[in-house]
Amino acid sequence: VPLVLSNTTKVTENVKTILLHLRDREKFRWLWIDALANDQDDYWDRTIQVAQMPAAYVKARRTLIWLGESDHETESAFGCIRQQAIFESTPRVGEKFS
Repeated sequence: VPLVLSNTTKVTENVKTILLHLRDREKFRWLWIDALANDQDDYWDRTIQVAQMPAAYVKARRTLIWLGESDHETESAFGCIRQQAIFESTPRVGEKFS
């Protein structure tokens, strides 16, 4: 299945990269990409789209969040996130287990 964008659609390098990462030549898939779904420079368009985001997420079978290509700080950042998740899930003295 080809990657199809209209000839007039301009995308950032970041959007191009994620589209190429998510591309599946074997099957069709629907993608909702915030940077393409609304005019980032138009306050009212952005406001309307943000209000519709919960409905898009509720209907989604799967949600992926693209933060960009990894760099030299990526592993350290994810290490901090893992440590925080462990800390948050560790019962404190006096707390009951759920």
